[in-house]
Amino acid sequence: MTAAYGLRAFALVLSIAMVVRAQQASEAAQDAGSLPTWNDACSLSVRGAIVRWAVGDSGCILKTINGDTTARYVIGNGQSDLCGVSFADAQHGWIVGNMLGNSGCGRGIVFRTTTGGGTSPAWTASCPVIRPDVNVPFLEVEALDVRHVWVTCGDGYMFYSNDGGLRWAVTAKRSGSDELGSAGSGHAK
Repeated sequence: MTAAYGLRAFALVLSIAMVVRAQQASEAAQDAGSLPTWNDACSLSVRGAIVRWAVGDSGCILKTINGDTTARYVIGNGQSDLCGVSFADAQHGWIVGNMLGNSGCGRGIVFRTTTGGGTSPAWTASCPVIRPDVNVPFLEVEALDVRHVWVTCGDGYMFYSNDGGLRWAVTAKRSGSDELGSAGSGHAK
């Protein structure tokens, strides 16, 4: 299998996952009442319980277990609109979003937890650089397991981590876009 075919197949699977997540976000938003716009949701089964996460504008996070709200809080001082959430297991999760205004490290931001993310301090932020000359929005995240995480971005970019989000590498842009080349590797700051 060629690398291009593998990336296309991964993009198709990710697109299907995004449609399923949009429905989950809608269901979670119904439980959330009049909180901000919810942009994405994920569900996982933890020891027989259904745990759902929803992320939204201004850094808002909602966590429910079996439909009961267990946590509502804001990460990143509310300076990011959160677009995607994915958990590999009950402890390891990632959230992607876009910083509001001129907040310093570029437009996209990744938050990561290794402790279940039950409170705001449980999340750490990094700002992988895709192109230093362009603000590229981060759109969706998919955790394959605790070490392998993929993020889709605007303008045809994707990046991945093989070490749980400590370091990130950018893939080449899809055909029809200008080439990124080998200089595109970036690491979390």
